[in-house]
Amino acid sequence: MVRDIANGHMLVTDRTLKRLTPAELNQFGFELDRYTREVRGEQPPVDDTNKVRERNQRLLRLTRAARILQQMRMESRGGTGGASTS
Repeated sequence: MVRDIANGHMLVTDRTLKRLTPAELNQFGFELDRYTREVRGEQPPVDDTNKVRERNQRLLRLTRAARILQQMRMESRGGTGGASTS
C-alpha cells in the first residue's frame, strides 16, 4: 500500500484510512516511515532531472500521507490539531 501511494497509484484521504483498525494504522505508519527513509536514501545523479523529480514526487506523496495519518491520530485522541487561543 505504501509503495502504491509513493508511486501515485493510490491517493490517501482520511476516508481511505478510516476503514483501517488502530493496529493497522500503526502498521501503516511504521511502513510509511520505513519507506520514506528508503526513498530519502536514494540519491539519483544530480544531472538526471527526471529521476530527481520522481524521487521528490514520491517524497511529497509519502509526506502528505504521513500528515493525514497524524491528523487522524490527533482527531481520534480528541485534539483539534490547532493552536489554543487561551
